[in-house]
Amino acid sequence: MRKLQGKLVAGLATGAFFGVLGSAQAQAPAYGQAPVPAYQAPAYGQAPVPAYQAPAYGQAPAPAYGQAPAPAQAPAYGQAPAPVYGQALAPVPSLAETPPPPSPVTAPKGPTSDDMSGSIGIGVGVIGGKNDLVTIAPAVSLRYWINDSLALSAGLVLRMDAVKNADTSWQLSPSAMILFSPKKVLSTRLLIGVGLGETTVKNPPADVAVTLSVPVFLGLEHYFTRWFAMGVAMQDDFLRYTSGTNTYEFTVSFNSTSYVGSLFFYTD
Repeated sequence: MRKLQGKLVAGLATGAFFGVLGSAQAQAPAYGQAPVPAYQAPAYGQAPVPAYQAPAYGQAPAPAYGQAPAPAQAPAYGQAPAPVYGQALAPVPSLAETPPPPSPVTAPKGPTSDDMSGSIGIGVGVIGGKNDLVTIAPAVSLRYWINDSLALSAGLVLRMDAVKNADTSWQLSPSAMILFSPKKVLSTRLLIGVGLGETTVKNPPADVAVTLSVPVFLGLEHYFTRWFAMGVAMQDDFLRYTSGTNTYEFTVSFNSTSYVGSLFFYTD
């Protein structure tokens, strides 16, 4: 009987030893492997721990407990950012929609003469004798600008020479011209003109002589303001027909040049 009890005790002791040994081997982790935590029931009134869920498509996995979330990475240089899942891509602008580059800024121009269209001016001046500057005579002129480049001009030259104990000599020369301004530089205009003129001369003891001419005009006129200008010019009666007492003369030449200086006052 005692032998039977001893065998039972020995068998129970052997089974308990091997049971404890097997439990220790099942719970011990392999070399380099983290131990598997034992299941712990939630405390009273605490929600159970949810089961692990895989992240959705395109969604970054949730950071581990106690670990900061990974920062977002900017797209590489020249690369568009990746669209959010489920969001449409932004349209790429075409070349036709690209605005043209801004035009370069130009420097402002200097002052230029005003538009003289419709202006009426009156001028006074002197005209030198033909082929010399010694004999001068007063001159008056009217000018009307049809547009900024074309003008009508009418002039009158009157000269009288009184000598003691002698007859008085005189000259009356009206003329009409068309003036053209082909070039303007700042406030200065180039003037070219052609017209018709008539000169009546009395030089005692000769009788009165009448000359019809086709004068040509070349001059410069500088505008100090909109209403005031100064001009210098040359005028030549290159085509002349002179009629006197029993004399007739027709001349074509450029040997009768006169020099003109004038001041003009314009209205608006």
